[in-house]
Amino acid sequence: VHPDDEYSLKHNGEYGKTEMWYILDCEEGASLFYGFNRTLTKDEFRTHIENNTLLEVLNKVPVKKGDVFFIKSGTVHAIGKGIMICEIQQNSNTTYRVYDYARRDKNGNTRPLHIEQAIEAMFENTHDSVAKQKTETWFENNFTQAQEDQLEDAIFCNDREFDEGSFVYFASYSRFNMNNGSYTPTLDCLNKRDAFTKENTQYGNAKLNHKVGLLTGDEVFFAGYNGTSAGSNKSFLDSDDLYYWTLTPRSSFSDTEVNIFNGGYNVFGVDASSRYAFGGVGSIGIRPIVSLKAGTKIAGGTGVKTDPYIVE
Repeated sequence: VHPDDEYSLKHNGEYGKTEMWYILDCEEGASLFYGFNRTLTKDEFRTHIENNTLLEVLNKVPVKKGDVFFIKSGTVHAIGKGIMICEIQQNSNTTYRVYDYARRDKNGNTRPLHIEQAIEAMFENTHDSVAKQKTETWFENNFTQAQEDQLEDAIFCNDREFDEGSFVYFASYSRFNMNNGSYTPTLDCLNKRDAFTKENTQYGNAKLNHKVGLLTGDEVFFAGYNGTSAGSNKSFLDSDDLYYWTLTPRSSFSDTEVNIFNGGYNVFGVDASSRYAFGGVGSIGIRPIVSLKAGTKIAGGTGVKTDPYIVE
């Protein structure tokens, strides 16, 4: 695992590392490890290392000649046997080793592991953006502490998993494939560091100052989008003739942090006619979202802009 620039400069005095692998050639059946195969907590990660079962939760990816992989800092990764790669990387020597296949040197010694440093580099989010700051400032100006206590500490998923074999398109690109009409939204958040919460550390990263976030692209599809229109649920996503972005990145041509709360990425959104859209992050709007606790009573309203819910 390689840390990002901010963490590595603070703790190691040098830049971190993000890299790209291009598969020049490989043997038949070759594979590599790239991230996890499910959402993992810090404690689960540590337990798998202690029990020597880490390989069970790593994402094993078959490779072929010509495949490309973008290895974002903080992503656990390893190259399998029988693979020749071209590696383009930041100039950094900082690596946190979490598993070494029980190898020993000629004197019978194992190489040191860096478990705690790796956990911090993998599971921590270190960036606050203008969008996040403005969202939380809006919340502070409109909610009291008593009102926040009535909200659920929901997960706002900024899914930064990449599409398999891609360093340009995120996993959401395949889920919302406009070309073949395949729309398979999900509520899973594969990487815990992408699961933004205020206090919940069991399932989230506890990096929010308040219980507020943005809609995800998946939630927009669950609300009734079919890729071209909002259907009968258009009023629930009314944009007031303005574009607004979701929390879901679509593609990237930059090495900026992959996070809409930080900017610099092509993300999914809703356009001025309440149709699904995507585009570069800029000065276009965001719409803060809160989640009511289960059992909250609705005293009136239908939930649309002109007739909002009234809660007791």
